[in-house]
Amino acid sequence: MASVSISAYRGQDYAPDALVLGTSAPTTYDIAIQINKIPANSATLWTKQEVVIFLQRAIELVEDGRYVDLASV
Repeated sequence: MASVSISAYRGQDYAPDALVLGTSAPTTYDIAIQINKIPANSATLWTKQEVVIFLQRAIELVEDGRYVDLASV
């Protein structure tokens, strides 16, 4: 299954053009997002809007402290 990743090292420039774009190979970066291009339960690609909604919800999860493992962040 093909996937894309967006990764960064802590302290690097987080501007969009400075983030590292990659493939499904595991990264050694400090933070990464990986998206399977074709979802496991579907034969169609993700839409841009679906990815944006997911990322917005992930941000909310971190910001409001519901994700216990990131409570100290």
